Amino acid sequence: MKNAIFRLLLLSTISTGVAILPSNAALSSPDRLLIPTGPNAECEKLDGNLEKLTWDASGALVWEAPIGDRVLFSFTLPNEARFGDYGLGKFDLKIEGGPADVMVFIEQPGQKRRVYRPVDIISPREGWYTIHLDLRQPEMNVADAVPNARWESFFKADRPRVTFNFWSVKSGYSEESPTRQISIRNVRLIKRYLDVRWNGCDYTSKTQPTGELVFTYPIVVANNDTKSHRISSRLEHWKGRLCSGTIFPTSKAIAPGDSASFTATLRLPADRSQTLPVLYCEWFLPVFSVEGVPDSDEGILRSSDRIDLPLIIMPKRLENPVILFGPDDIPDILKRYRTTDWGKREGDGYIKQAEKMLQGDLKIPDGPGWAAAYYYCVEHRTPLVYEGPGKHRCPIGGEYRKTDFMGVDLDLNYRTNQHAAMFTGTKNLALAYLLTKDKRFSEGALTILRQYRDKYFTWPCLNLDASTETIDKGRVQFAKYMEAMYMINLTEAYDILKGTGGVSPREGRDLEKNFIIPISVEMTDYRMNMQHRQQAITANALATGLCCGHAPLVAFATASDKNYLSIRRYLSTGDGVPNEHGYNNDMPRQFYMTAMLYRAGIDTYDNMLQRLLWGTLWWSVPFDPKKFSVAYLDASKHYPDPLFRQLASRNLIDGEAP
Repeated sequence: MKNAIFRLLLLSTISTGVAILPSNAALSSPDRLLIPTGPNAECEKLDGNLEKLTWDASGALVWEAPIGDRVLFSFTLPNEARFGDYGLGKFDLKIEGGPADVMVFIEQPGQKRRVYRPVDIISPREGWYTIHLDLRQPEMNVADAVPNARWESFFKADRPRVTFNFWSVKSGYSEESPTRQISIRNVRLIKRYLDVRWNGCDYTSKTQPTGELVFTYPIVVANNDTKSHRISSRLEHWKGRLCSGTIFPTSKAIAPGDSASFTATLRLPADRSQTLPVLYCEWFLPVFSVEGVPDSDEGILRSSDRIDLPLIIMPKRLENPVILFGPDDIPDILKRYRTTDWGKREGDGYIKQAEKMLQGDLKIPDGPGWAAAYYYCVEHRTPLVYEGPGKHRCPIGGEYRKTDFMGVDLDLNYRTNQHAAMFTGTKNLALAYLLTKDKRFSEGALTILRQYRDKYFTWPCLNLDASTETIDKGRVQFAKYMEAMYMINLTEAYDILKGTGGVSPREGRDLEKNFIIPISVEMTDYRMNMQHRQQAITANALATGLCCGHAPLVAFATASDKNYLSIRRYLSTGDGVPNEHGYNNDMPRQFYMTAMLYRAGIDTYDNMLQRLLWGTLWWSVPFDPKKFSVAYLDASKHYPDPLFRQLASRNLIDGEAP
C-alpha cells in the first residue's frame, strides 16, 4: 500500500509539477494561477465546524472533524484575477476515515454560483489525487443551490472566490472512523488548450487466438489554441494490477483548430482472462499534456468527472430478452397467460393498451419536454387540465396558465407527459407482440423507436436553470436522470422485440448504434452525484449494456465508483434511509438491477439487498404493498423470510410466489 501511494504521489508530481510543494508556493504563470490557500492566505471562515480547520507543515489545509459535521470556507482570488481567463480548476485532495462529500462553489459578484460536487458520499480513492473542474460546465449554475438554507447569507462574495463545503458523512459502515480528515492543497486555475473526447460508444473488444483479451478505445484531441502545440499522451493505470495499457501515438503535433486521433489499448493476459470471474474490471485514465506548459494535463472531462476507460470480463449468458425476463422465461409467461385467469387478465391489459396505441397515429411529440412534475397551478398547488396547446386550466380557480413557477412554457411540461405515454405505450406494444405474435404490435413499436432515433438528437439539451452549461442535459425532460426513469421503457421494448424476433438483426444494430446506446452513454457521461438520481442512470446503463452487449456501460454500472453495489452499500447503512427519500425509488431499482444480473448468471442477492427490503417495510411512508409487490415477489424466491411471501403478489412476467 505504501508503495502504491508513493507511486501515485510520484505520478501526481510528474503530471502537475507542484504536487509536493506548499499550497501557497509562488508558482503562478500566464498559464496557471495559484490561489493562495496556505496558513498565511486570506481564508474566509464562513460556517460549520471552523475550529477544526488547520494547516500541516507543508501548507496543506486539513479539516479533521467528527462524523456528521460540515464546514464552509472560501479563498479569494488574487487582485484583478478572473475565472473567465481560465478553463480548468484543479486542486489536490485527500480523504481519510471513510466516505465524505466535497462541494466547490465558484463565486463571482453579480453572477450565479457555479456548483461542483467532485466527491460524493461513496468511498473516495486512496491517497492524494487531483480534482479537475471544467469551469465551462458546472453541475449546477443557480442562485440558490446551498447545502443548508441558512447558509444563503454567506454566499455574498464581493470579490471572485472559490468556496469549499466539506461534509463528514456518517455512512454506518463497520470500518468507518469516528472522524474524517479531508485535506486540500495546490488550488489553481489553468488555461485550457485542448478538448479531449471519446464518444462513449465506440470501442472494440476481442479475445485473441492466444486467449489474450484486448480492448481498444479511440480518443480525439482537438487543439483549441491559436498556435500549434505538440501533445504528449500517457495512460495511467489507477485501479487493478493484472492488465497493461498503452496509448499511441505518445506524442503528436496538432495545428491550431485541428485535431488528432489517439488509440488506447488495454490487455489482459490469456491465463488471467480464462480464470478471473465475470465482471472483473480494471480502469485506465488517459492524460494529455501540452509540451512545454507545466500543469497542462487534461483528460476526458465532464464537469468534475474524469472519464476513465475499462477492461471488463463480460457475462457469457446475454441472450435477449434479459432486462425484464430471460428467453427461458417466455414459455412460462405464455403458459400463465393461456392457462390462468389472473395471467389472462394481466396479459389482456397489455394487449388492450397496445390496441389503443394502434388506434392513434403513433406520431411522437414534435419537440423536447421539460418536467412533468411542474405541470401544476402555482397558486392552488393542483395539477392542471390540458385542453390543447396553450390551454392549461386550473380545475380549482378556473383560470388558464401559460408558464410554470420557473417561467417555462407549460406546453413543454405537458409534452413531457406525452413522451412518457409514448415510452410506456411502446413497451406495451412489445409485450403484446410477445403474447400474440401479431406483427401489428411489433411494427407499431418499431414505428415509435424509429421516430425517436431520427428526432431525439436533433432536439436541444435542456437544463434546470435554462442554460446550456450544466450537466442536466435532458431532451424529453430537462435532466438525464429524469429521462432515465421513463426512457428505459424504450430499451425494455427493444429488448423484448430483439429476443422474440420482432426486429430484424440489421435494424436492431441500427437502433442500438444510433439511438439506444448513445442515449445511455450520454446519461452516464453527465453523472449525478446524488444517490437516488445516480441510481436511475446506473440502472439504465446496466439495462442497455446487458441488452446490447456494450462493455463500457456494463463496467460503469457494475465496477465504477457509481456502480449499483456501492449505491446499495450506502443505502443499506447509516444515512441511506433519511437522505434518499425512503425507499420509494431506490429499493425497487436495486431489485431491478439484481434480477437482470441474476439472469446473466451473477447472483448478488445479498444481506444488504434484504436490508433494503426491510427498510422499505419500516420506513417508507405510507407503505404501499402493491407498489413494492414485484420486489417482494422477487425476494420471496431468494430469501427464506415468510413475510416476503405474504407481501408478494402474482405477476404475469415474474410468476407466482413460492
